[in-house]
Amino acid sequence: MEFSVTKKSLLDCLSHFQSVVERRNTIPILSNLKINAIEGGLNLTATDLALELSESLTANVSATGGITIPSQLFFEIIRKAPESSQISLKQDEKSGSVFVFFGKSKFSLPTLPIEDFPVMDSENLDAEISLKANDLKMLINNSKFCMGLDESRQYLNGIFCIQTENLF
Repeated sequence: MEFSVTKKSLLDCLSHFQSVVERRNTIPILSNLKINAIEGGLNLTATDLALELSESLTANVSATGGITIPSQLFFEIIRKAPESSQISLKQDEKSGSVFVFFGKSKFSLPTLPIEDFPVMDSENLDAEISLKANDLKMLINNSKFCMGLDESRQYLNGIFCIQTENLF
């Protein structure tokens, strides 16, 4: 696997994953970000087993493939790269690492097998809801004032979403 992408587009994408990726390392693969390089772009995925976030990104892909890399470490490396950098990643299958290049810098990151990355089964979901991002943002903003902040009563710290009829 080999690709290159601008720092800005990669960092914007990676910042979305930081709240999903597990930091406590109870299961090592949950600390990793899955990156699939396909023709014309990247598919990035992170999960904590209760939530899965996937995002697509346009990139110059030289060789297709997939890896999982430590999300927090990768995010910090990209964050500290000079502005307007072109970030390149190249997988070394012999050593089981991936190399990150920008400017005169070169980093080697460990990988875990992509087959070990948990995939949420969308077949068993009861419903699928599609709506525009602005509509979802409006719904959350109009109800987030009710969310609790007390960590001892975590069941009150979220928003329950249910579709009762076709409103959109």
